[in-house]
Amino acid sequence: MARIKRLTRTEWTKAQELLDGWRLEGAPFTITAYEAHSLTGGIVGVPRGSKGDTRPMHLAEVAAECVKRTAKKEARS
Repeated sequence: MARIKRLTRTEWTKAQELLDGWRLEGAPFTITAYEAHSLTGGIVGVPRGSKGDTRPMHLAEVAAECVKRTAKKEARS
């Protein structure tokens, strides 16, 4: 599994909120890359049938990457 990227305090708070929400909905701690794609609306992970779609990802890794990519997208706008 990949290492979680550095996050600012604000980004970590957002990632923790995502993680808590997903855990309340019953998401396991480890999901596949295509499940991450579905969970984040295509922000993180790969679509089903793509190379690497069964790669395991930790839910915290998905939350951190989702927050990072969303912040970059908002900064460009």
